[in-house]
Amino acid sequence: MPREALDAGLVDALSYRDEVYEELTERVRAEHPRGQDPELQYVARYHRKHTPMPKPALGDGPGHIALITGHGAIALGRSRRSPLGGGSVMGSDTVTAAFRAARRDPRVKAVVFRVDSRGGSPTASDAIRRESQLTSEAGIPVIAAMGDIAGSGGYYVTLGADAVVAQPGTITGSIGVITGKPVFGALMERFGVTTDAVSSGDHAGMFDTTRPFTESEWERINALLDEIYDTSSARSPRPAA
Repeated sequence: MPREALDAGLVDALSYRDEVYEELTERVRAEHPRGQDPELQYVARYHRKHTPMPKPALGDGPGHIALITGHGAIALGRSRRSPLGGGSVMGSDTVTAAFRAARRDPRVKAVVFRVDSRGGSPTASDAIRRESQLTSEAGIPVIAAMGDIAGSGGYYVTLGADAVVAQPGTITGSIGVITGKPVFGALMERFGVTTDAVSSGDHAGMFDTTRPFTESEWERINALLDEIYDTSSARSPRPAA
């Protein structure tokens, strides 16, 4: 568990992306108090920034409302189509980047976050919820608009919004957490398929698909599920409409 890793000294801290970047910025600013204010740079973005390219003219209108869409199962990484024909994937990298871009754009006066998802990764869901909340705290109202389905993680990602709008036909519900593994040991034995593995530690091979969980491994699985429930229940929802 993350807290256990912190207590054991395996990690230095448990933080969101924005908290890590803020700490780095403050550390550099403290080391160079009279220098230029530090600016986080990415190699790819630095290259584009210093490569001459024509920039589109920005209008001087009153501003606009940004639309951010999240469709399909929620997962870490970029939004994409499932290679096995399972539909769209709502990638946390893509959606969180869209919220950060909205906060940086002075023309954005509000954000509509359109969600149509059955759920998925709790880590990815929490990252999206965090960026939505930061956008709201930056003074840009965020309205979460639920589509056909907004259940489990699809409900969780809306908790950072100022208001949530659901249609009469929207299927939504609780934040449910499940996990497990398929066990193919008997099937492999029937067809003469054998495997070998080398591992160290009591639970290093707990997700081995040739055998069921041991009693000790089930304890760790239940601890994982309880932690996800505890974390999600701590994210109190905003007033809903």
